[in-house]
Amino acid sequence: MKTITQIAAELGVSRQAVHKKIRRQPLDKSLSPYLSTVNKTVYISDDGINLIRQAFKEGLSDRQQPSSVDDPLTSTGVTTLLDIVKEQQRTIQELTAANRELTAALENTTASLKAAQKQLTGDAEDKEPYFIIPEPPPRFIDRLIAAFRLMKG
Repeated sequence: MKTITQIAAELGVSRQAVHKKIRRQPLDKSLSPYLSTVNKTVYISDDGINLIRQAFKEGLSDRQQPSSVDDPLTSTGVTTLLDIVKEQQRTIQELTAANRELTAALENTTASLKAAQKQLTGDAEDKEPYFIIPEPPPRFIDRLIAAFRLMKG
């Protein structure tokens, strides 16, 4: 009788590989009569060891087992990944173009606001105001003051 660790060392594989092999169908059912546990250590009889050896010889290693899930490294998986990458690249290009447009619009708005601020504060180069206060007619203020004095009067 040997432990999983001893069998793994003998086969040149990891303990985890032996555990995985033991749990797989049909080995898990056929091996169960040859297993015994003492103090939480699993021991396998010589017949069980032969079944494990045979499983490693006949089957592919766990890393080479075909998977029902699409493997990204198969041609189908690579094609799918390439399609995803192309779609993401298109999205990035669209978002970059939209970002450029928004940046240009923001720069134009900023320039307009700066020009308006200069005109309002009197810092504008052309000094043209947005609105013009008309000058009162000549002697209008003098007449207004005289009329006010008469009313008070």
